[in-house]
Amino acid sequence: MVPLAGAAAAAAAAAVAATATASAGGAPEAGKGMGLGSARAHSLAVAGVQWAQLQLGSLSQGQQQPSPALPSAHLPAALLRLIRANTGHRRQKKHPKKQELTATGSALAASPDAVAQYLCRDPSKTGVLQGSPTVLAGPQVEQRRLHSSPGAPRHTPTQCSELCAAQPLPSDPARQRETSVPSPGRDRDRSFTTAATAAAHASAAKPSRRDVKGHSSGIRATDSSSSSSSISPEAPSPLHACLLRYGITDLAAFSAPRHLALNQEAVSSNVEPQLAELAAEGLRPKQVARLMRAQNSPLPCSYADVFLPNLQLMRQIVAYTDHRPHSKAPHLTAAGKVLATTPANAAKYLSRDPSKVQQLLQWLEGVLGVGLEQLAGCLDLCYALTISAAAVSAVCSMLKQQQVPAEQVAHILLAHPTLFGHRPETVSARLAVLQQHLGLEHAAALQVAMGQPTLINIKLESSLPPLLRFLDGYMGEEGAGCRLVRAQPSLGTLTAEAAEHSVGRLAARGYSQQRAQGMISKQPILLRLNLDSALQQQKLRWIETRAPWPFEAFLEDPRAIIASTRRLAARLALLGVCGLQPGATPGALARQSDASFMAALRQRLAAQGGELPWASWAEWEEVWLGTEEGREWGFPPLKD
Repeated sequence: MVPLAGAAAAAAAAAVAATATASAGGAPEAGKGMGLGSARAHSLAVAGVQWAQLQLGSLSQGQQQPSPALPSAHLPAALLRLIRANTGHRRQKKHPKKQELTATGSALAASPDAVAQYLCRDPSKTGVLQGSPTVLAGPQVEQRRLHSSPGAPRHTPTQCSELCAAQPLPSDPARQRETSVPSPGRDRDRSFTTAATAAAHASAAKPSRRDVKGHSSGIRATDSSSSSSSISPEAPSPLHACLLRYGITDLAAFSAPRHLALNQEAVSSNVEPQLAELAAEGLRPKQVARLMRAQNSPLPCSYADVFLPNLQLMRQIVAYTDHRPHSKAPHLTAAGKVLATTPANAAKYLSRDPSKVQQLLQWLEGVLGVGLEQLAGCLDLCYALTISAAAVSAVCSMLKQQQVPAEQVAHILLAHPTLFGHRPETVSARLAVLQQHLGLEHAAALQVAMGQPTLINIKLESSLPPLLRFLDGYMGEEGAGCRLVRAQPSLGTLTAEAAEHSVGRLAARGYSQQRAQGMISKQPILLRLNLDSALQQQKLRWIETRAPWPFEAFLEDPRAIIASTRRLAARLALLGVCGLQPGATPGALARQSDASFMAALRQRLAAQGGELPWASWAEWEEVWLGTEEGREWGFPPLKD
């Protein structure tokens, strides 16, 4: 008997030689000018498979011969189309010592005898080349659906690993065609479609060069009478057809097996009503697609039992808000705005068990006194509704042990609900980081964290030390970073890279390092100023085109630089309507509350014998938002 290593090496050399001959253009057509064994080695080499990979199978021992009804060159491609169509749906976990082994390689390694037997089987009994490649639903496609051979010899794991050192195969046009077969033992209406097929339907991709010029290794493309060229694309899957009706064209994002396993009944009863509800809330097709393709997509969820109850609760909560439609998205409702703002969290909430949501609501109202009206003010409502009651209870208990009042806990929950998604041990560990690197006592560190809960949401242990080192170096003073963060705790959420970017943008606007150091010492919040953000770009345009103050005046007053463009523009416009001049700095527009600003305005008008036509700031703002200026500056830029 030829040793295993020697046999594999000899077979590999033969396959390489066959491939080289084909590349030179001198290869005869498979199955005609060469022996059957050479043709098999040549076809396997063209397909990217070494004949040594099947050397251990019963075929190599001469037990059977391939069916004469099928050219030998088609055998490996037919086999691998079938196996790859199934194994492409699997999540391949790489073996630490077999990183090169693909999902198809694992399938071949699992049953070499069945692979060899399949090569010898009559293709008319398998149907692989009589149409599209069959995508089998069962997880054990190689052992259970291929031709089994109980009497064939078994091999050791070492032999299997040598057998299946699979190399990547060139793409096969036949794999890009859609297939739909009944899954044995399951719903006969369920369709299984390859992801490549869906992407091809969605993008209408051009034919590949291989369809016209053949394989890169020299094998000519099959003629028009071949089975692969006679296959016609089938209709899109039920899910894809439904998505297209609602204007969602990025079908490649919905071509995973879990998407394409949805049959017509599931799409009609669950998916289509979900899309209709989201469209009714004013979400655009891109926003709907972003929500539906999230990790916790509600697509497979029941519309009546899961999606609709959660959406109705969302509508009840946002009914307590003062919703003002966006000028560029007037059809977006209050609930639609919440869903579109945080699509990932929205998808997780809409797919959550409604009974768990009710448990959370009961706990919040019973322990913290937070009801639906209070939840309407939550800054991240979807995330808050996805936290489990047990998680909120654990963090709340830990904070109460730290003598944090229940009212403050409730405030933190509404302002920073992500804090309650952490384990109590994580919260305690990050408090310890604040103590260590900022030189604070435990009570002081707790006070800083409760005033800026976002410090707990980041990995302080890895981000805070580099930030402090950068600030020390930039400011040219040891301990400067610690001093700045203690003065402005929100700086602790920055990374060193973000702080460096901020000072770089100041330098790009002509500020020297010495001048920037002086500004940062007075206003540490400038380090958080991201002049490249959409909101700051909008404010810069307003300052340059409408504001009577230069940009430097805003940098000198932190409230002015962080105030919303709507507040600044609306107040400046009201002063103009009343015929009053603004102050020397923009600080007065930003610092005063709405009531204080209106009271001061009435006093100035009364001194001149005038009267303010609007009773409240809300009345004036509503009028202003209806003007061209209000539509331009009163709303934040929309995200794509």
